[in-house]
Amino acid sequence: MHWLRREIGEIKPEKVFFFSRDGYLMKRCYDMMETVAPIGIPSEYVYFSRKSLRAPLLCVNPTYERVFDHLSWQRFISYEEVLSYWGISAEEARVSAEKTNETILFETLQEDKFLRTVFEANKELIVHRSQEQYDALKAYLSQIEMQGKAVIVDIGWHGSMQHALETFIEKCGIDAQLFGLYVGIGTPKKLKGSAKGFLYNGETDPRRSRILCFFGVVEKLFQCFEGSTSGYKITGDEVSPIKENFEFAAGDTVVEYISQIQESAVEYVKTGDRGNSDAFLDFGQNPSSKWLRIFSPFYNLDGGVKLFLLPQKRLMAYGLKEFIYALNQSSWKTGFMKKAFKLPLPYFYLYKILKK
Repeated sequence: MHWLRREIGEIKPEKVFFFSRDGYLMKRCYDMMETVAPIGIPSEYVYFSRKSLRAPLLCVNPTYERVFDHLSWQRFISYEEVLSYWGISAEEARVSAEKTNETILFETLQEDKFLRTVFEANKELIVHRSQEQYDALKAYLSQIEMQGKAVIVDIGWHGSMQHALETFIEKCGIDAQLFGLYVGIGTPKKLKGSAKGFLYNGETDPRRSRILCFFGVVEKLFQCFEGSTSGYKITGDEVSPIKENFEFAAGDTVVEYISQIQESAVEYVKTGDRGNSDAFLDFGQNPSSKWLRIFSPFYNLDGGVKLFLLPQKRLMAYGLKEFIYALNQSSWKTGFMKKAFKLPLPYFYLYKILKK
């Protein structure tokens, strides 16, 4: 928070925009510090997500060759994810449930004949829904007054949301220059504005691998308890976000733990202590057995399936393929291996080997 406020003070933007969900805790602490030592720059909590920013761009270049321009890279991707990116359901596309669960290499998307056929058959619907979101997002940006120098604050990682937002702003002719401030940021896609990260800054920063080995935990700690933004709707002169259901049920252990940790984080900020970012990185890179016990219940949801960050049974109870799958799905690789093997091994070194 000290770093963030210093950067904002140097940029002197017209307004600071904290992105929904992962920007929630930062906005809460920022407001609290403003009451003690104000820097006098207005801020707002705004609703954006990768989905809400990508959907309006599909109608800009609605050809199969360009329709994947704003889809974030991943090694494998399912047909279901592609359909969701296009804004259509499997039922609308007349794709069977078995087919939607299939995965393909991301690099083969352009050559996939099945996807090309589905896109061409549903192009009119895809473009229509994209155009609706294009108009709604443009109205939303006007409503929140994103113009001139604008600082955007989010958790970060790859800069895909800033890239999509910059692309949209340029297409709309909005006069705005974005300055992204993040927990950590690498920018594989070139940005028109600037981006800076606190824990790491750039793809080659040696601290990057230290945060990515447990990014799933970091995201959970910053997250608020509302669903992701799927788009926008215009009612009269008002634009409001369309939010998906929050993925965790009320009273879930994960929600209770995050709530307690966030309250402690707020109290910590109140002390004025500038803290030690290396201590935070060490926690994820080489966690103690105590921390592994505390975070054992944490999981992500993928299609209603719980993907736990840490192993839920003893190592010998896993089959080899089952263990490899569970490790691959975990977003805390170092913690997963340490909890599984329980030996004093260089788990971060092993993580870097596996990542290659």
